[in-house]
Amino acid sequence: QKQPDGSAEDGKKEKEGEDGEPVKTQDIDFFTRCIKLTLIDDVLDEALHMPLANIYLSNLDVKVSNWASNNKTTVATEMKIDYYNGNLETWEPMMEPVAFMIQLSKSSIGIIRSTIITNNPVQLNITKSMIETTLNLIESIQLKQAIHKNLVEPSTKRRELDPFVLRNITDERISYCKHQVA
Repeated sequence: QKQPDGSAEDGKKEKEGEDGEPVKTQDIDFFTRCIKLTLIDDVLDEALHMPLANIYLSNLDVKVSNWASNNKTTVATEMKIDYYNGNLETWEPMMEPVAFMIQLSKSSIGIIRSTIITNNPVQLNITKSMIETTLNLIESIQLKQAIHKNLVEPSTKRRELDPFVLRNITDERISYCKHQVA
């Protein structure tokens, strides 16, 4: 039964399709001020979780409609990416904050069209350490696949890592020691 505004009782608006039959639209709107995703490398040793990257999405606005037929999706956000420099044991910027919009649509015959729109320059900081971090991750994944296929024996030794560093910003002398477990 239709409501006075043209919508069905379940809240979905009805439109007429090519055959004249009513078509229900499916819509999702999602907004959040901030999402932080932390990527870690736990490929070889589940006890050692080496941080790789922090991805920050602010003012994330997602609109999806008609996902069962002609999908139309719009994602607008501001994104910033930091990577973990394992040599210095600190986070460093990889991509400066940039606002952009992604539009995806699928035609009735299944062709997907995508558009990325930004009015700002994308500033990437490509460093030797960032490239090493990426290459180490690729090597870890390839080694894990080789171990899974029994092509190589698993290695129990990985580089020791302290993913967090104590920093003194109090102007007072602070002493600490690190204990190694054999």
